[in-house]
Amino acid sequence: MDYHESYEVLGGVIRNLGDGWFFIEDDVHQMIGIKEITQDNEKVIIKYSEKNKVISTTVTVDETMAAEGYTVGASVGKGETWIFIYDKYNNLINPSEYKNAMGNIWIHGIFKR
Repeated sequence: MDYHESYEVLGGVIRNLGDGWFFIEDDVHQMIGIKEITQDNEKVIIKYSEKNKVISTTVTVDETMAAEGYTVGASVGKGETWIFIYDKYNNLINPSEYKNAMGNIWIHGIFKR
């Protein structure tokens, strides 16, 4: 089986400096396979081309957000992933409330085309 023809990898690193969440794209970071990032009052929304099946997706905070007590969880679909951010008291927060030049969320997904 040729995995390149059957499966697709999506991923990237997101951050919010105060104007909303965005993908970090620089000499060290690159986003792959994702079309758009938006947010509402309860989640960050990652949009990509519709896939046939979800194989696996992980989202995780980096060391900065972890030290501050934040965690994340994801609801994953064939065309978008919703990322929910929780504070150290396990309360869901509005994604616009978290702003940090060093705090990131890592995203990695494998999908069947």
